[in-house]
Amino acid sequence: MRIVLAGSTFFRSGGGIATYNRELAKSLLQAGHQLYIVTAEKGVECRNQLLNWPILSGLHFTEIPHKVRQEIQVVEAMFNAICKFDPNVLISSDHIYLTSLFPCFADHRIRIGISHFYDGLLPKTTAFRPKHTDWIIVLSNAGKEFVLGLPSVVSHQVKVLYNSVEDYDIPFDNLLKIKQKDMEFKIVYPGGANRQKSPDVVCKLVKYLTDLPQPWKLIWLGSSNIYQKKLKDKFKDEILFTGLIPQQHAADYIRDAHCLLLPSRGEGCPMSMLEAMRAGTIPLVSSCPSAMRELIDHGESGYVFDRTDIPGFSRAIHDIAGSEQLRTKLCKGARRTYEKTLKKEIWFEQMIQMFNPRQDRAKGPATDIFIPQLAVRWAERQGRWYRPTIPYLRARFAYPNLNPLIKHKD
Repeated sequence: MRIVLAGSTFFRSGGGIATYNRELAKSLLQAGHQLYIVTAEKGVECRNQLLNWPILSGLHFTEIPHKVRQEIQVVEAMFNAICKFDPNVLISSDHIYLTSLFPCFADHRIRIGISHFYDGLLPKTTAFRPKHTDWIIVLSNAGKEFVLGLPSVVSHQVKVLYNSVEDYDIPFDNLLKIKQKDMEFKIVYPGGANRQKSPDVVCKLVKYLTDLPQPWKLIWLGSSNIYQKKLKDKFKDEILFTGLIPQQHAADYIRDAHCLLLPSRGEGCPMSMLEAMRAGTIPLVSSCPSAMRELIDHGESGYVFDRTDIPGFSRAIHDIAGSEQLRTKLCKGARRTYEKTLKKEIWFEQMIQMFNPRQDRAKGPATDIFIPQLAVRWAERQGRWYRPTIPYLRARFAYPNLNPLIKHKD
């Protein structure tokens, strides 16, 4: 098949949407599909990464201009490039330009939207054209409940499809033996200074680790200057602050750890948790609405606590560190969940089932036709929390401005 995959990011380092899109792209290419990538990243910044994707059928950058009035030119150029490729399937993975134009594409083209979070901006933009969308993929049952509450969405078009990561070439038994022989108890936290990942909880938890029965190391992944300043003097030997590192290096730290700590405020289906479970790294996560609480069997494949239950997280870490038998049981339980539910082959088989039309989807035109009045502005706007703009704050608090870029003329 000829498939367009459009996303807000593709080449960016780190986890999240970019990692998801790369994993999906690799699976599609390995299965023999022709793939055309559309990304909102800047072409200049991605030039080095292009060498790693030599078999793409095409690549188009929808760099978001600073001025809204300039966006319609970007949208039309994207539409024309996609139509020239002549795809069978259109996948919008956080790309509102493509989603907004779903009614413009010829009727035979299948349209799929992927929502990467359980509520807020991402599902609202993914389900913006539900009548003209064949399938809406969500990453958790919590996400499904939210999407079903949006206007015009019908239940049978929303599909829960957990994320996945490709398995290791290294046999799991070998990884388990390495963890069992490691005399230093390793905990990895992949949240940097991201408020959504609750770094303040991790910071408070550290003092509870001082009486662990063996030497320990907390690997703090990502940018964390404010927390590094708070902790580096007292725990300079126990905490490793990695700063921003390539995604593969972060995955290696997760693979080698005994536990993954992720007390998030909210998630979709975090890639770091999947990377942990494939390696038998025991997940300790929050009970926030997400795939985390749906996938982890408390006490069997990891632990699930209220986000601020620091004594609970501490007690679990002490129990795991103090019992090799419990550690091995949970390690195998996490790996078992990965093999049963999260392996790439299982995920991809479910994904390609979406490459069939929904019979009651709104009928599209016989041929592609660009209707400028249907194009809407980019949902996420430039700005920062410490220097906010009104459009930035609207997006941050999940009130996207989805007004058309060109008004209908009477």
